Amino acid sequence: MYRRTLEFIDTHKVLLVVALALVVAFLLYPRVERVGPRDDVTDILLWTPVEAGDAVRVAVEEFERRNPQYNVMLGTASVRDAVSDPTRFLLGVAGGSPPDLIHFDRFAVVEWASRGTFTDLTPYIEADRDRPDGIKPENYYSPPWEEGSYKGKVYAIPISVDTRALYYRRDALVRAGYIYAADDPQVLAGNAKPGDAKPPRTWEQLCHKLIHADGDVTPDGIVQLKAWSDLATVNDDRASDAPIDIAAGGVRIGDVVALVQDDEVFRGRIAEILSPTSFRIDLQREQPPDLKAISDRFVSNRCQVKVFDQDSYAVRLTYYDPDTGLLRTAGFIPLFANSGLYMFTVLNDAKLISDDGMRCVMDNKRGIEAVQYMTDCYDALGGIKVAQAFTGGLASGQLDPFITGQVVLRIDSDEYLKLISAFGPDTPFGVVGAPIPEAREAEGHSHAGWMGGWSYAIPSTAKNKEAAWELMRWLSSYEANQIMARFEASLARAQGQVYFPNTSPNCRIMQWLREEYVESSPDVTQDMRLAHREFVKLLPDSKYRPITPVGQMLWNEHMRAMDTAIRHVQTPEQSLGLRQRRVQVALDEFHNPPTGSPMPWRSLVVVYVLGVILLFAGFIVYRKMRSRRLGLSHDPWHEGYICASPWLLGFIIFGAGPIIFSLIISFCRYDVLSPAIWIGTDNYTATMGFHYDDAAEQYIANDPHFWRSLWNTAYMIMAVPLMIVAGLALAMLLNTRAKGLALFRTIYYLPAIVPAVAAFILWLWVFDPVQGLLNRALLAIGVSDPPYWLNDPAWAKPALILMGLWSVGGGMIIWLAGLKEIPESLYEAARIDGANRVQQFTNVTLPLLSPYIFFNFLMGMIGVFQTFESAYVMTDGGPADSTLFYAYKLFNESFRYLNMGVASAMAWVLFVVVLAITLFQMWLAKKWVHYER
Repeated sequence: MYRRTLEFIDTHKVLLVVALALVVAFLLYPRVERVGPRDDVTDILLWTPVEAGDAVRVAVEEFERRNPQYNVMLGTASVRDAVSDPTRFLLGVAGGSPPDLIHFDRFAVVEWASRGTFTDLTPYIEADRDRPDGIKPENYYSPPWEEGSYKGKVYAIPISVDTRALYYRRDALVRAGYIYAADDPQVLAGNAKPGDAKPPRTWEQLCHKLIHADGDVTPDGIVQLKAWSDLATVNDDRASDAPIDIAAGGVRIGDVVALVQDDEVFRGRIAEILSPTSFRIDLQREQPPDLKAISDRFVSNRCQVKVFDQDSYAVRLTYYDPDTGLLRTAGFIPLFANSGLYMFTVLNDAKLISDDGMRCVMDNKRGIEAVQYMTDCYDALGGIKVAQAFTGGLASGQLDPFITGQVVLRIDSDEYLKLISAFGPDTPFGVVGAPIPEAREAEGHSHAGWMGGWSYAIPSTAKNKEAAWELMRWLSSYEANQIMARFEASLARAQGQVYFPNTSPNCRIMQWLREEYVESSPDVTQDMRLAHREFVKLLPDSKYRPITPVGQMLWNEHMRAMDTAIRHVQTPEQSLGLRQRRVQVALDEFHNPPTGSPMPWRSLVVVYVLGVILLFAGFIVYRKMRSRRLGLSHDPWHEGYICASPWLLGFIIFGAGPIIFSLIISFCRYDVLSPAIWIGTDNYTATMGFHYDDAAEQYIANDPHFWRSLWNTAYMIMAVPLMIVAGLALAMLLNTRAKGLALFRTIYYLPAIVPAVAAFILWLWVFDPVQGLLNRALLAIGVSDPPYWLNDPAWAKPALILMGLWSVGGGMIIWLAGLKEIPESLYEAARIDGANRVQQFTNVTLPLLSPYIFFNFLMGMIGVFQTFESAYVMTDGGPADSTLFYAYKLFNESFRYLNMGVASAMAWVLFVVVLAITLFQMWLAKKWVHYER
C-alpha cells in the first residue's frame, strides 16, 4: 500500500510540473492590447507589395484625419514577387484572414478573381454613381480599366499605368547619319525638321536580315550557302527551293554575318563576296585577335548563316572594342529594360489567347515571327550570351547605360522618364512608338505597344469591405492624388532633383499632372515634355496582357518559349508549340473541372483522431500486459512519454497530420481556394509530364519540365563526391600540428555560416562574365574565352557546383572529428610495415573514415534532391530551364500555380526516390563501411 502511494505521488509530481509549465507559458505569452477605448473605430488592413511609400502614408494620414472612425494599418506581402508568388495573400484569403484592401498588379487580379479571391466592385461603383468623388469608369483610360475587369465585372481600380515605347539617343542617331531629309513625309507633315534625329519606325529599319540560310564554313573563313533555312522568318518570305543569290539579296561587303551552331553564335563582317552562294568573313574586324579559334567550332559543321544589313539601326549603332573584342555600345537589345516577348507579339498583332478565352494560340504565325525577330536581333549583336554579359556589367543611376550612351535604343515604360529626370536631365533623347513590321505599318496599324500597372482590390473574404471601399475611393480620388504628388514634388526639391510624375490611368488626374508638373514646370526640359506627350498619346491604344484565369502560367511559359528560342535550344515554332500545350491543359482544367463530391475533411479528421486515440489505447494495453507478463510491480514508462508529450503532440498535429493530408491531396485536384475533388492517379501522370486527352482517348506528353528538372537534379549529384573530396582534403590539411591552425579552421568554416541569400548575391558578382572576379582571374592567366557561367545553359549548373565548394568548411568539421578518432598507433604500425603516405591513406585512413564517408554521401544525396535556394535567388530556373531543379518545379506548381495536387504527387515521388536511394546505400554500406567493434 505504501509503495502504491509513493508511485501515485511520483506520477502526480510529473503531472503537476507539466501543468505548472503550461500555466507559466500561458502567462508569459505576448498579447497585443489596445491603448484606450477603440470600440467605435474600424481597423482597415492595407497591404502593399513592398513597404508603403511616404506619399501613400501622407494620404492615409489625411484619410484618418477626415474619418476618425477608421484606423488604417499598413502591411506588406513579404514575398519577393507579389505577382508571381502571391502565396501569403492567397493563404490569407483561403484561411479567412486577408487584408481588407490590397495593392496588386491588375493582370494578376483577374486570374485570382476568376477563382473567387476578389470582390466584384461593380455594385460599389453603381452606388457611387451620383457622388462627386465617386469612382466612375468614364474618368479612366479604357485599357487600364478593362484590364481589371472579367466577364463584365470590375475587380480592380487602376492607380498606375506604364505603357512602353522606344527611347532613342538623338546625338547617337545624328552621328550615325540617321536624320530626316527635307522630303521625308514626317518633315512634310510638320512632325519633324530636316536634320533632326530620325528613329526607326519598322522592324526592317531596326534590324534588317538579308539572308537566312544553311551553310558550311571553311577554316579560312569562307562560307558556302547550301539552302534557305526552313525556320520561320520575318524579313524573308522566299520559297525554300528558290535559288540563292547573295548579290540579288542586297548583300554588301561590311554586312554583319552571324553563324549559329547549336547554342553558339559567331559574329563577323563580310570581307569579300566570292560567288552568288559564297563569301569570306573578316575574322579580325570588331572581334578579338584570336577569335579564329572560336570560328573553328563551325568548321565542317552545317550551321545557320544570317546576314544583316550594315545600315540597319541595330547593326550600325553597335560597336565592339577592337582591343578586347567585348561589346562596347549596343544599338538595340530586345529584352533590355522593361520589355519582353509580349511587347513584340503586340507589335506584330499576335495573340496568345483566343478571343473567347478558351484556347491558347501561342504558336500562331505572327507569334513565331515575333520570336524569330527577337532571335535575329540578338544574333546581330553576337548572341544572347554576349548581350547578357554586356548588360550584366552595366550600372544604374548616373551611370545608366542609356544616359552614358552605352545603349542607344531601348524599349521601356514611362517610369524611366523619372530616372532620366533625376540623373540625366540634359540627356538628348526622344520617345516614339516602338517599331512595328513594315507590312503592318502599310496596313495603317498604330505603333502602340503594351501597358501594365497596379490597382487596388478588395479580397473576397475581407472583413471590412465597406470601409475598404471608402479608403479605395479616397486613394483613387483627385484630391488624394494631388496630396501625394505635391508631397513627392517637395521631397524631390529637397533632394535637389526635378520632380517628374508618372502617367496616371485617370484622365482628370493625368491632365492636372501634365499642366502642373510637365508643361508649366521651368525645370522640365523640352525633351521630357515631348516624351511625356508621346506616352500620353500612346496610352489609349495600348494593349494589355490577356485576361485569362491562367495568366501567370501563360506569362511564365511564353517567357520560357522566348528564352529557349533566342538561345537556339529550340526553334521558335517548337518552343511556342510546346509551351502552348502546357497552357492549354491548364485552361482545359479550369473550364472543365473534375466532377465529384468534395473530400469529407471533417470525417477524415475524426477518423484520424480516433485512429490516434486507438493507437495510444492499444499501446497502453500492451504496456500493461507486458508489465504483468514480466511481473513488474513498477513500470514508469508513462513518465517518459509525459515528458515527451510536447513533441508527440507536435508530431501528431503538425507532422503526421500534414503527411497524411499530402498523400490524400496527391490524388485530388486542389487549389486551396476551392474544395478538393478526388481524381485518382491523374496527378501522378501529370507529374511525369503526361495529360489524358479525352478527344484522342490517350495520354499525350505536354510538360517536359518534369524530366528536365529531374535531369538537372541528377546532374548536381556530381557535386557530392566533389564536396567529399574537397572537405576531406581540407580536413587533412588542417589535421596537423602547425601553428595558427585554429585561425585557419575558423577562416575555412566561416563561409558555412554566411546567410545563404547573402552568399548567392556575392557569387552573382563573382560569376559576372565581364566584371566578375572569376573571369578576370581567368583572363589574367591567359584564358581568352572564359565561360559565361550563369548566362550559359551549359555552364549554369557547373557554376552552382563550383559555388557549393566555397562552403566546404561545414563538412570539414565532420572530417576533422573522424580523423581525430583514428589512433596514431595504427599509423605507426603501418610505417613499421613499410607503408608510405599513400598506402597509409588507403589502408588506414579511408577504411576508418568509411562511416563518415557514408554519412556525408547519404546526406549529400538527400541535399541534392532538395536543391532550391540557389536557383530561386540566382537564376530563377534559367537560362533555358538549365537550373529548373525538381524542388524548384515543385515550388512553382504549389505556390505559383496552386496545383497542390500535382505538387503533393511530386513530393511523394521525391520521397520514394530518396527512400529508394537511402535504402540502397544502407544495403551497400554493409559491404564497405567499417564500424569499430
